[in-house]
Amino acid sequence: MVIRSIAEPLVDWIFIHSFFKEERWQLKRKIGKGSFGTAYLIYDFSENRFYILKRMNYHKLRSGEARSSFTIETQLLDELQDGAFPALIDQGNWRGLPYIIMEYKAGKTFEELIFSEGKVFTEQESFLIVSRLLTKIIELHQRGIIHRDLRIPNVLTDGECLSIIDFGLARKVEKTSSEKEEENPRKPVHFSSDLYSLGHFLLFLLYSSYQATIKKERPWDEELTLLPESKRIIKKLLMSDVPFQSSSEALSEIKKHIEKQWE
Repeated sequence: MVIRSIAEPLVDWIFIHSFFKEERWQLKRKIGKGSFGTAYLIYDFSENRFYILKRMNYHKLRSGEARSSFTIETQLLDELQDGAFPALIDQGNWRGLPYIIMEYKAGKTFEELIFSEGKVFTEQESFLIVSRLLTKIIELHQRGIIHRDLRIPNVLTDGECLSIIDFGLARKVEKTSSEKEEENPRKPVHFSSDLYSLGHFLLFLLYSSYQATIKKERPWDEELTLLPESKRIIKKLLMSDVPFQSSSEALSEIKKHIEKQWE
């Protein structure tokens, strides 16, 4: 741990002060660090465009899991053509460290909107957003891709379009549906893990307008004042009720709910 705490910042400093001298991109700022990689916002003067560069963390260089994850993310980004997902721009190695450069998606994450800007979403707005997001999730599932990390920091909006970022945990479906019997509902490479995450995403939107009246914490379905059908759909997403059999079925029921209640 001591070696890692010294080595990683040193590698980061060397990377910043050497990689960008040799390439056409200019570093703007570091934007995040995960367990496998570190991400930077970069700028291309020749194209007048921003991109995201993600490199593998030095201490994960010998990790087969990290290398596999990096390879899979690269392949998936290269496969996806929809504007809702970041396109793969370039890939390479810097002194043995793999890196990828991907499209920069404009907008703000729902984490920023809720916790930094105090944005409040109504019940109607929340279900409309989730229905739009589900159309993109269905596109992934039809390609056999499970994102596995659909959280409020990984979904952006520019006011009109939604974007899904960070495919570091995404995987292709290869095994049978029995794989979904894992303890953590987010981990299986199965459509149910994305729907489970979507249920929590929806709750974050709905809780943005929640004002506690008592100090004692209660279950979400007691704290939030929602339509009975809204609660039923959320429970199906969270698998505390009979779960949806597909992402398409989930979208169909959500659309019917929206049409009946708000259109």
